[in-house]
Amino acid sequence: MHFQEQSTNTTDNLLINPKRPPFDNPRVRQATNLAMNRHEFIHSMYQDAASVGGMMAPKPHGVWGLSPAEVEKLPGYGDAVKNRETARKIMQSLGYGPDKPLKITVSTRAVDVYVDVAVWVVSQLKEIYIDGSIEPIETAAWHPKLVRRDFQLGVNLTSGGVDDPDAILFENYVCGSERNYSDYCDDDLMAQYYAQSAELNPAKRLALVHAIDRRLQTEGVRPILAHRLEILATWPYVHNLIAHQSPFNHWRFQEVWLDK
Repeated sequence: MHFQEQSTNTTDNLLINPKRPPFDNPRVRQATNLAMNRHEFIHSMYQDAASVGGMMAPKPHGVWGLSPAEVEKLPGYGDAVKNRETARKIMQSLGYGPDKPLKITVSTRAVDVYVDVAVWVVSQLKEIYIDGSIEPIETAAWHPKLVRRDFQLGVNLTSGGVDDPDAILFENYVCGSERNYSDYCDDDLMAQYYAQSAELNPAKRLALVHAIDRRLQTEGVRPILAHRLEILATWPYVHNLIAHQSPFNHWRFQEVWLDK
């Protein structure tokens, strides 16, 4: 058989609600972001069929993603042991510890690919004195719940139609977007969103996108856990079935042909 590895342009991510306790405290948001061991997540959850990155899919699967060296400098990447130690100290400074954990609700869609990630997230939070209780929500109620911002911490999957910064930023991060589930809004970043969109020089636009991505990941706006990959298997007699960077755009088969 023939195998193609390709990005699905889909991320596992955390939705942190800064308008509801305890995540109205930026230090709790910081600790939560630091607690997530992304490399362990990719190895244990996906047997390495995923990659680390910011909001944009990393190379070689995406065009706009941060380099591996840049990613390792972000909160929650790099040295997982040191990250977790820092997160514990933050939580201890807020009065929490092994005998006094912070109790929260971790909401997610009641589908296996969501719940499995939520279980892993809860295991990470326990390491920094946060006791998370999983709240599975049926699909029909999940998206309305997000739109109402009726959650403390959510575990979500987000897919993009195309690998382009406009598609990701204006749907998920722009002020006022229904899918900006954390309601994070910054006037300076908004100006940068429009600046990168209007920039005609590809190299200059890439630099702007990287600066935005680093800022969003540092702020812990919507912590990215992993970029999912898919492995497409076909028989040798199937031709021109090409895996694309999205789960939405490449199953029409009008250009696929068989040699037998």
